[in-house]
Amino acid sequence: LAGSSFSIERKLNIPYGPSEAQKLDVWWESGQTNAPIIFMIHGGGWEAGDKCTYGNEIMAKLVADLGCALVAPNYRLINSADAPTAQDLVQDVWMALAWVREHADDFGMDKNRIITAGSSAGAHLSAAIAYGNQRPWLKGTPYAGQEKEILSSVKGWYGDSSAIDL
Repeated sequence: LAGSSFSIERKLNIPYGPSEAQKLDVWWESGQTNAPIIFMIHGGGWEAGDKCTYGNEIMAKLVADLGCALVAPNYRLINSADAPTAQDLVQDVWMALAWVREHADDFGMDKNRIITAGSSAGAHLSAAIAYGNQRPWLKGTPYAGQEKEILSSVKGWYGDSSAIDL
């Protein structure tokens, strides 16, 4: 990023599932190690929105200034061709988070320090991660049975709030 004292790297449109919509972006500071992960989920009423709401240079700089890495996932939308249910969308963000934990070392991230956040529908999906370990969200995926392990990595979550101080 121009004017930064560090270099932000990014890898965009990384698939984490079989659907064309199941992609995420990772933004991290070059050379970082063990950076906490800010997992930002876009809103849009489950029918619209895109990861670029949070997966962008401005947000990446804010997160890097905190010493963290940024992950912004897309998820299937209710009105898409494969007609996912609300539960499918929750499974999507669980799968994205499982992928991030599996690949954290590739980006200098600490898979055991994750904050999930989002706005609107993204806040709902963030809460579904924070409180959803009693359900088999990852059943039928390559990450089946990892819910409790994944949840142990989530150190905080934030929904729609003006109290968040970036």
